[in-house]
Amino acid sequence: MKTLQWMIVLLVGFATYSATAEAQDQKQGHQAPVRAFTRVDVDANYAPRALQVAIHRYQSPDGSVTVDGVYTVHVAHPLMYALHNRQFAEYEVVLMEGTKDDGTGGEGFYVRMSRQYRGMQKMLAQQLGLVHQTDHIKERPTFVNADMTLQQMDAVRLARMSETGDTDFTLQVSSGLQTALQLLQSGALDDLFQPPGSKSEEDSNGNGDAPADPFASLFQQPDPLKLRLTSARSMEKHGSAFLDARFGAFTGNAKAMENHIIVDKRNARCMTVLEEQIALGKTRIGFYWGAMHGPGMDYHIRVNMGYKPVGVRWVDA
Repeated sequence: MKTLQWMIVLLVGFATYSATAEAQDQKQGHQAPVRAFTRVDVDANYAPRALQVAIHRYQSPDGSVTVDGVYTVHVAHPLMYALHNRQFAEYEVVLMEGTKDDGTGGEGFYVRMSRQYRGMQKMLAQQLGLVHQTDHIKERPTFVNADMTLQQMDAVRLARMSETGDTDFTLQVSSGLQTALQLLQSGALDDLFQPPGSKSEEDSNGNGDAPADPFASLFQQPDPLKLRLTSARSMEKHGSAFLDARFGAFTGNAKAMENHIIVDKRNARCMTVLEEQIALGKTRIGFYWGAMHGPGMDYHIRVNMGYKPVGVRWVDA
């Protein structure tokens, strides 16, 4: 159950993170950064209505090349994927996220973890009353894989652990300690023990006085819509500290490690392929990646390539 919950943050992408991009954006003379890649849309009463993902458009300095960052979450409503399928028709090439086994073998961390992903994501989709991306995105001849292989990711992880002196054990300990610290600082302990979408969690958000029941999640089957909306409400209330703790996401040194590989290194690979496609003469390009990759992608396109953000479209997930 904890592994499944961890996937909500890592793979659905509620929290976006790129410390390097945030720090570098303090420099002067750059185009204003795009900071929002997901958001929680609200209804007329300011109650959470839906998670949304962005399609950000960039244009080259001379206006000859248009690049769209079509951001996604890997578990969502089928209507979002239908819209994305139509969107792909606009592009000469679409740079796709998707780590794959290169067939050389090996039993590294990411190779092992990848075996669990598909089943976990589909279980998550069922729990939330949603669907999985791979069942709804239709393959097109314009798709180009722009990601690392699992073996490349494992090699980078081993090299990084050698540099930092970390082991799997020390990374797990660091993550646990950092999670405890975030809980104390955020005041999220009360909400942590309430099952998403449960009556007790609703009550703790101002709809009653019922106390939290730490064992309720063992016996309740929360409504999928409530599960989605109360998770969004908790994110707004406590930020990433709450989600990291509830869903077992990487924190501390482990979080730094995974951001270095899952985000930074893979972003760099995609941006290399993007520049290669522009050099080949493509002028209408999209890249289809998870929203947590947004800050690093945005920084590279604006600062390293000199492109200008020219528009955004929001899509319900």
